[in-house]
Formats: sequence, structure tokens, C-alpha cells
Amino acid sequence: MVSFTNSAKHNSKWKDLRVANGVYLERWDRIDYKRVKFLLADPRYPNLPSFTECVPTFEQPSKWGDFFGSRLRTYFVPLETGNHYFVLSSNAGSELFLSKNEKPETKSMITYIDGGFPALKYEYDRFTNQKSLPIYLMKGRYYYMEAIMKDDHQDYDHLEAGLYTPDGQFYNVIPSKFLWTTLRTPPAQNATYQAILLKVAARAGAEAGLSFGGRWAMKTGAKSGAKTGALAGMEAGASAGAKAGTKAAMEMTTKTLQDAFNSFHGDSLHKFKITIKNGSVVDITGPGMKGPLLMEVVVVAVLEEEEVVEEVAVVVVVDQRGLLAQQELQELPGQ
Repeated sequence: MVSFTNSAKHNSKWKDLRVANGVYLERWDRIDYKRVKFLLADPRYPNLPSFTECVPTFEQPSKWGDFFGSRLRTYFVPLETGNHYFVLSSNAGSELFLSKNEKPETKSMITYIDGGFPALKYEYDRFTNQKSLPIYLMKGRYYYMEAIMKDDHQDYDHLEAGLYTPDGQFYNVIPSKFLWTTLRTPPAQNATYQAILLKVAARAGAEAGLSFGGRWAMKTGAKSGAKTGALAGMEAGASAGAKAGTKAAMEMTTKTLQDAFNSFHGDSLHKFKITIKNGSVVDITGPGMKGPLLMEVVVVAVLEEEEVVEEVAVVVVVDQRGLLAQQELQELPGQ
């Protein structure tokens, strides 16, 4: 998750939540006029905001200041499939965007407030352009959502968005249960994910050898991490990404094995510890060092309605009783 710093005094209600649910809020100070185009034309937009934080719902604080521009960003995740209507209100020029998927570059404007025709706080029916057309969304899918606003010197600045869901319910402000600041595996996919893991565990258990495979597991984990790092490094240098991935894989694999040993055989006084040097296991201390154990890195396909929607790298550890420890390797997207 992206970590934000606070560069201005603000109400304690709007503190940095540092949680997955919510909205990223950004502000750019000292910009004249009340139309969105003046925010977009400022050279500091979008990379150098004056203030940033995370808020729980899709609205910004009221009476926040004068002559500023703001942006709210989040992932909207529907709780049911069907037509959704979004409504927008602000005291100055504002625009609301929604993507057809989780990618910001696919966003389209769905409703707006003209800078010369403001609405009161939570007043969503003054102008016809405040309400979107029906938008058909799928339950559990991630859709990037963004709102921008430009305020001038008006006394009561505000910006908020409401929601009509397919079941007819109206939310005066879109609540946090629909909003995510990071991409996650949606709840609808978790059941399928767990079922596939059980199959992976059974297969890994059947293939478990009669000797401890710590050294082999470390090398396999490092290769998988290097591949993951290389993919991430496509944006910041493939070589640096691969090195970072290898280091991360070593740390992850060591922790996974230690946690598995302690879960299966350890106790509060006698903990397992694995010592790594130059990418190889050089020492293992702890009780119960008997019986076969296998660690395997596999790629799990996550299915939804018989369609592959995601592939996840999973580290699976199995002892002689077929017990399972797992670690998911999932890169969070940059914000």
C-alpha cells in the first residue's frame, strides 16, 4: 500500500487509516478559479499534491479551504451484479470517472458538476447531469473510480458521491464496503482459490520425498522470486527487479519453512530456525527434525464462472502428515 504523509493540519476524523478499505484523497493548494480545467493545467498535477491521506468514504471534508483542487481515487467493487447509478454533488466544478475494469487508463466520465452551477451538500437532483446513466457492473469485480474538483473562494466547499444499487438501495455517500485502496482477490474468488489449494496440497503431499529438501526448496523459491522480480522490474529495470525478487524469495521461503515447522512440531520454548548463507541452507535448529517434508512453488489459476481471471504463485509446504502451510506471492499495483 502507498504510504501518504500529511503536510497540513486537518480534522482528526480524516486521519490516515492505512487500511485496504477507503479512498485516496489528494489536494493541490493555491490554484485560482472554480473549473476543473485549471486544476488539470497546473504543472504540479497529478504528481505533486500539497496534501494526501486516506479517507473511509467517497467524500472530502467540507469547508476544507479556498483556491484548491482535489482528487479522490479508489477501486469500486460491487456487492451484486446489475445496473448501478452514481450521483455527484459539489459547490464548484467536479467530474466523476469510472473504468470498465481496474485500469485507470480505461476510465470515462460518467457525471459532472459545471463550475458555474454548484449544488448543495448531498443535493444530487438539482441538475440532470448529476446522475449517471445506468452502468452494468459485475459482483466482485474491481473498477477504478476517480473524482476531481476545483474550488475557489466559496464559503462551503464540498465534494461527495452517492450510489443507487441494483436492489434499489440508495447510499447518500458511497460507503467503505464498496471501496478498496488496493487490488485484492475478491471474496467471490476465495472459495475457488481455497479449493484449488487443497488439490495442490494433496498433489504435493503425494510427491513428498524421504529426505529434507531445504536446499532444493530455497533454490526453487529463489528462481520463482527472481521471475516475479523481473516482471515487476519491467517498469524499473529488469535486472534490479530480478535481484530484488531473489532476495525477497529467500526471505519468504525461510519464513514459510520456519512457520510451517513451528506450526507442525514446535512449541513456545523450542522454535525452529533456518540459517541461510549465499542462497543455501547451512543450519537448521529445532525439535522434531524427522520425517519427509517438501516445499513446492506452483502457479494456481483462480477461476470465476469457469473462466481464468487470475494466476497466483503459491508456496506450498507439506510434512509427512499432509499438513499445509502456504504463502501467496501477489504484487500490489502502484498507486
